[in-house]
Amino acid sequence: VVLRIALALRERLKRSGLSVSMTREGDEFVSLDERTQFANRWHGDLFVSIHANASPRSRANGVETYLLDTRYDRNTARVAARENGTTVAALSELQRILASLRLSYSERYAAPLAANVHAQLLRSLRGEYGETRDLGVKRGPFVVLFQANMPAILVEVGFLTNRSEARRLRSRNFPKTVAAGIAKGILAYRDSHARSIVAGR
Repeated sequence: VVLRIALALRERLKRSGLSVSMTREGDEFVSLDERTQFANRWHGDLFVSIHANASPRSRANGVETYLLDTRYDRNTARVAARENGTTVAALSELQRILASLRLSYSERYAAPLAANVHAQLLRSLRGEYGETRDLGVKRGPFVVLFQANMPAILVEVGFLTNRSEARRLRSRNFPKTVAAGIAKGILAYRDSHARSIVAGR
């Protein structure tokens, strides 16, 4: 599901003149460490991690976007633990310390990126599918975010564990709709941060 979205997003961004590097080209698993290592090695200006959500509650639905932070609620902790491949209890003090090292950087660059992408994603989905629950822009200790040397966000595009959203995720048009929203958000961020988009340079 997310690979189809990422491929559609790449095409949209390339048509807009952006250079895009993928952490994977096929249906294969790439570890969290490898994903950000690739981005850092390519000296990317932005890092966008696309995910399909899941929940023990089958009624859970909606889209949410995350940026790095050490502050988080219980639900965010569960999402981060799942994405980090660990448990809530194992979200250690070390992870919090590592995340805290990048907080000012994340706040300055990743926060407006997340806000732009989330708003445009929501608009795109509602335009195509009608009511789509807005779970908001949130913050959490995601491994894939705190290892990135550039503004980084994680986008949850829907719940595989929700029957209606699972149908939507499997549909042919869904990747294009999501890609359109994320692309508009990235381009809006680029246009408003043209002079400072490349952090650390």
